[in-house]
Amino acid sequence: METSLLLVDDDAVLQATLLPVLRRQGYQVARASTLHEARLHMQQQPPTLLLLDLSLPDGNGFSLLNHVQPEGERPLIIVITGSDTLETVVEALRRGAFDYLTKPVNYELLLATVQRAVSYRQFQRAAQELERMRAYNEGVRVMASTAAHNVSQFLTIIMGETQMLQEDVSDPAVLQVLERIVNAADQAADTLVKLRQMHREAPGLVPTMVE
Repeated sequence: METSLLLVDDDAVLQATLLPVLRRQGYQVARASTLHEARLHMQQQPPTLLLLDLSLPDGNGFSLLNHVQPEGERPLIIVITGSDTLETVVEALRRGAFDYLTKPVNYELLLATVQRAVSYRQFQRAAQELERMRAYNEGVRVMASTAAHNVSQFLTIIMGETQMLQEDVSDPAVLQVLERIVNAADQAADTLVKLRQMHREAPGLVPTMVE
């Protein structure tokens, strides 16, 4: 999946120099000069990563940090600030910023920070996918366990009823049919036993058959 970045900064010189640098690294980059433009862009096409200046013509970038809701896969936010005071940094991180950079921006440091954020997002997605797979496998395991239990019960009923019929039937042809039913049910029950045994010995190979 292509990484999309939104640069929110009203500094035309920074935009003109930073956008080509990011695009050469293969990132899809858009820009906004105000909080209003940034909100519109995020509604239409939410970015993977937000590069956010805290000082903008129509307000403080902190308000955009509050606008980005924690639900779902919110963009990772790298704050760009002209202030390196501890209070500003702590406030940015407290409001959910992934990291921060101070102006003048060091491009090598910015690229390294962006790459770290991208790697973090990829790790997040991989972890989410793993969790979805675990939940799916657990659902399959429970369903198969229930099915195996029900099949065992059905086989027990079939074998019991068939054996009772055998005691009351004298027709050789019917007895042969009943015998075949008993044998088939017995083979099916044996197969379930073997599958359970395989699961105990190699659960990774037979993940759905459980005790």
